[in-house]
Amino acid sequence: LSCVVLRRRQYVVVTGCEVSLWVGEQFASDLSALMPLLRVRSVSSNKVLGLLGQDFPVPAVGHDMTEDSWDLNNAIVIIVSHSGGTFGPLATANLMQASTADIFLVASEWDTQVGKQLRKLGDQPRVFSTGIGLRPAEPCSISVAATHQLLTQILQHLALAVMGNPKLRRVVGCQYTDQDLSELERCNRDNIDALRDIVGGVGSSTVSNNSGDGGGGRMTSPASDTATSLDLKVKGHTWAQHVLEAPRAWAMSAAYIAITVTLGYPLVSGLAAAAGVTVVWALRLFGFLDAAIYVFIPQITTLMIRAWQGRMAFHRMTGRELFPHLPSPHSHWTPHAHSVHLLR
Repeated sequence: LSCVVLRRRQYVVVTGCEVSLWVGEQFASDLSALMPLLRVRSVSSNKVLGLLGQDFPVPAVGHDMTEDSWDLNNAIVIIVSHSGGTFGPLATANLMQASTADIFLVASEWDTQVGKQLRKLGDQPRVFSTGIGLRPAEPCSISVAATHQLLTQILQHLALAVMGNPKLRRVVGCQYTDQDLSELERCNRDNIDALRDIVGGVGSSTVSNNSGDGGGGRMTSPASDTATSLDLKVKGHTWAQHVLEAPRAWAMSAAYIAITVTLGYPLVSGLAAAAGVTVVWALRLFGFLDAAIYVFIPQITTLMIRAWQGRMAFHRMTGRELFPHLPSPHSHWTPHAHSVHLLR
């Protein structure tokens, strides 16, 4: 991107789908703050295709993108797609080649479907790879962290290029100071340290390789869990028990009903019959207690499960889902998408 001549009021379009788009929106916001004289926009690839990719345009309702509002001729287009093969970004890469040659891709690896399309435009490098490989069933965890980290490094590189050139800095209206750049570099390093702390420090320790086979030096060795990773695993296990609580309670209730109805001996009435109780009012009382058990059996089985597992007994008994309430779209919806994938 630093090789592209930045023209005054140049359009920079960041596009993608779902989680990739949400992470790209944060990058577009940061890039706009770094270069306020550029027109940095973020838009879904599906909106681009709906408006520009067919004979009958479909307006992007609720969005400021129209056929005439954005000048996409010679625009800089950044496509964010973890797989590099999602239909929307792939079709957008083909569509935008009619308007601009400055198209770049942020993906999991170099050899993707979108990457193949962009390599046809020339020998200029156009693919930024996170290096984590294709993960078709990845529930928005390491792919999001790697994409966010790569975009942060791209932003840091752009900041260095702009701030080191007074003319370029004036053209894009950069107001960043050396202190801002230093803070960005610190956040970049801290992000890597935080990821290592969350994952458990894998690869954070090294041991000497003195095997005498000519391959001396140091080799990576898996490290033990950190306090943060252990705490996350404990909380994850607790949340998993909450999620599995409903099907377990349903299975226990179904087994109780099937056994007692088939045998004709509910719990209380069966015990009374075994004890030889024949008093009419007592039998009716026991029947009422059996009816109450049938009515409240979901709650009873839930309490039994919680007592067995040592969890809080009177926590709310309902469906379990993660609803994060965070300030930015990518930090709010990405955990939600992660939890949806886990619960499928």
